[in-house]
Amino acid sequence: MTKTIQLKTPIQTHEGPKNHLIIREPTAQDFNEKNVLPYETRGIGSDMSVKIEFRLAAGWASRLSGLDEILIGKMGRSDFLNLVAAVNDVLADDGDAVGN
Repeated sequence: MTKTIQLKTPIQTHEGPKNHLIIREPTAQDFNEKNVLPYETRGIGSDMSVKIEFRLAAGWASRLSGLDEILIGKMGRSDFLNLVAAVNDVLADDGDAVGN
């Protein structure tokens, strides 16, 4: 599954301004290279909690969108949080227990 997010503030790239980012589906190589997910889930059902590692999420976002981490670091709060959510959605698409 791929996911597209609209940006509130366009990002200036060497290809020109980008108003949206496409998060591609990860491959086995992506999982092998990154070797850790940007989130950790604990518990089940209503007792489940999620801890997000933003630095890891930025690395995954760069890898899956093709956008340099330096540009990701310049994103505004809402665009970055939407990007992190999209990356986590794409990574978790195969089930709740990815990596377990």
